[in-house]
Amino acid sequence: MNEKMRIDWLDTARGICIFLVVMGHSIIYTDVSLGGTRGATLEAWKNLCTWIYSFHMPLFFFVSGYLHSIKKSENNRKQYILGRSFSIITLYVTFSIIFWLAKFYFSKNVNNVVTIRDLVCIPIYPLSDMWFLYALVAMFLIREVVIHFQIDNKLYLFFCLVLSIAGSCVIWDEALKQTVLPRLAKNMIYYALGNVVVGKINFKELSRNRKLSFGLSIIFFLMGIGCICFVNIENEHLPIVVKGALNIIISIVNLTAVVIICQLEALKDIKTIDLLGRESLIVYLIHDYGVTGSVICLKQFVSDSSMCIILSTMVGLFVSIVAIWASHRINIVHILFHPEKLAKCL
Repeated sequence: MNEKMRIDWLDTARGICIFLVVMGHSIIYTDVSLGGTRGATLEAWKNLCTWIYSFHMPLFFFVSGYLHSIKKSENNRKQYILGRSFSIITLYVTFSIIFWLAKFYFSKNVNNVVTIRDLVCIPIYPLSDMWFLYALVAMFLIREVVIHFQIDNKLYLFFCLVLSIAGSCVIWDEALKQTVLPRLAKNMIYYALGNVVVGKINFKELSRNRKLSFGLSIIFFLMGIGCICFVNIENEHLPIVVKGALNIIISIVNLTAVVIICQLEALKDIKTIDLLGRESLIVYLIHDYGVTGSVICLKQFVSDSSMCIILSTMVGLFVSIVAIWASHRINIVHILFHPEKLAKCL
């Protein structure tokens, strides 16, 4: 999306979300590096991680779906579909190979050693965080099919809702669990909501009324936290279908809170959040190297879990910002993260 067409609150939402992704990974990797050590401080961080994971990826899919619908008026639909698909698939393949090479080279420092089979099987089994790109291109193409055959949005939403509930309830076979299918199914509803919400909500009105935006966001945040607590307490007594539906409600409530609070001008003016939001895909693809590397190094010298989480989060963000800087100044790095630019030259 070019500068004139940018929507501020979308960048703010992605900026907040990608920061939480980096922090969430820092918490998980620190927990693993400490061997699942129990402690009040680490447990508090893990509770925060549970809240983050309840909505951070659903929010990314919601924003992606929203942006997809904004593009619906483009004249050359075929060119748009091919260009978008080429971009996402190229990123998926390129960064899967980079991830595999890094993990293979540092095999002595990782828990799960990769093999040649892992690299060959990336068309079926995504490596690490690359599942997001795989799921994204699948959702994008499904939506294009819906548009092409003029399928009613209500039917489309219902199908995605059923698929997401089923995805949360099904006990997946071990082989299928390693594919993108479980995560694709679970997250379909959020992409679909992003598709259909365009033009239905007056975000400008929320932006003008700061008290309303802040008040609503607090209410939704509290509702989301309350639902998480309820599911955790009643976990053993809830039917699996109810549990799946509640998890979807929790995600929608929490992502709604973030979307509402992002209407506040004070957040839109924070340059770091804006930068992270504009280049959230670069941060997503790069931060793991900084977080993982710093956790491996820090566990040798730092025993305090909070310090390890904070420092590894900062390193993950720093490495990402360096990559963003390189992307803005070095053409080959820019093309690496924006393969659609290469496609236009071919």
